Amino acid sequence: MSIRRLLESASGRRKCFYSYTAALFLVSLMYLQVYDDLQKRSQEFVSTSELNNNNILQRGFSKSYSRISSLVTFSSPKWKDSAWKLASRYPSDDLMEYVAKLEMLKRPNLESPSDIHSDLINIGFLAVNTNTTTGFSSDFLENLARTLESLLTYSTTPLHFIILTDLHSVSECGQLFLKILSRRLSHDILRPRFFKWRGLKALQNINISFVNYEEIISGNREGVDTLKSLTWQIKDENADKYINDLFYVGPFYHTAFTNIDKLLLLDSSDLDFRCDVKEVYEHFNEMSAFALIGMSLDLSPFYLESLDDYINIHNGTELGSPGRFQGFNSGVVLFHLERMRGSSLYKDQLKPKKMVELVKSFDGFTISTGDQDWFNLVSFTHPGLFYTLPCVYNMQTSVQYLYHPMEDRFVKYHFCADKSQTKIFHYNGCGPRPDGCHNKIDVKDPDTVMGKETAIVADKFWIFMMIVYLQVTNKRKFHA
Repeated sequence: MSIRRLLESASGRRKCFYSYTAALFLVSLMYLQVYDDLQKRSQEFVSTSELNNNNILQRGFSKSYSRISSLVTFSSPKWKDSAWKLASRYPSDDLMEYVAKLEMLKRPNLESPSDIHSDLINIGFLAVNTNTTTGFSSDFLENLARTLESLLTYSTTPLHFIILTDLHSVSECGQLFLKILSRRLSHDILRPRFFKWRGLKALQNINISFVNYEEIISGNREGVDTLKSLTWQIKDENADKYINDLFYVGPFYHTAFTNIDKLLLLDSSDLDFRCDVKEVYEHFNEMSAFALIGMSLDLSPFYLESLDDYINIHNGTELGSPGRFQGFNSGVVLFHLERMRGSSLYKDQLKPKKMVELVKSFDGFTISTGDQDWFNLVSFTHPGLFYTLPCVYNMQTSVQYLYHPMEDRFVKYHFCADKSQTKIFHYNGCGPRPDGCHNKIDVKDPDTVMGKETAIVADKFWIFMMIVYLQVTNKRKFHA
């Protein structure tokens, strides 16, 4: 008897039970298909440890076939009792709907941003393959998978993923999400204890929309072109980053997503979650009535160097100094789209003429990191439009600016909190050791704050930075 006829002929608890076994069977088949594909491409982007984990899961699925057979035929009282408990935990309609969503990812549709409606937690990712001849790089795929896996592991609330992509990239994006969500669902079904750990009583509601980011560009062509014209990369034929339109789309999200009020935009490939994403989203409630955008500080003296000419001319300025005006990092951004649409001040900043005037008002400054730089210049002139997200939600690990004799200065910008308090790691730049950034440090100098502790490892990095911070503080007090 087919699965369809079996479900049609059943009713009540028996139908619920059959629905569960059918869904589990479909997911098992889907995951084994994914596993075979991963095995074929293992040399491309699957690490040995991940492949070993997949081997373990494959053996688990082999056992699940026997389990399904026993369940359907009721040949084993032990499995029968277990099945009723599992079926009651996962509503049959939810399971079938979830599997149907996964099937749709095989041929994802590209939507217009204005067609997106959602009252859930909206999480945005930029995933555009700028190389038109090949697929995404293996590094990007592996890092994006890490970001999504960690986010889903700690998440306990309905989510709506908004993937900003294009016609060339949408199919590969769909396949990647299919693999990740299939694996996640398989884990959750076969390992109920995992649900108890997260406090879930049912399958997590996850929706995915693939949005054509080019429509946002076309609707704001003049503004995007103006920002690009103000970058140094546009004048350098060898520049390979920050010359694409996708790095200048951020200021215009509110004009395109006209039917959603809030958007949490995340770096696609550099984040590692250690908290429920709902915790980050709740910071919308912490923003002042006038704040439109929330970002964490950039944990480096990057803007101190970028504003060097301006600072030399304007003695005593706070811009670039440690604290509120050291600059923001756009790895994690809260966009209050509704307020952005209603702010005449913000709309005025988007006029091409205003953009040019803003950049020129900061003597010698040139945009070098896409729309992040523009957001920072607006925040310097209109700080009330921005909310400072606690740095634990964007703990950047780069030690690019850690070099002798600038150790004291680096710590002032970089120290945030103990590693145990970190909510989201942001693996940006280089590191975690100074020599990973080709930085030279004089470890023979006993007066050097870093001393012999420069030989650090990633696991001890944040504890080490706290020690350095205390050393700098105590040294300053002693000399005073």
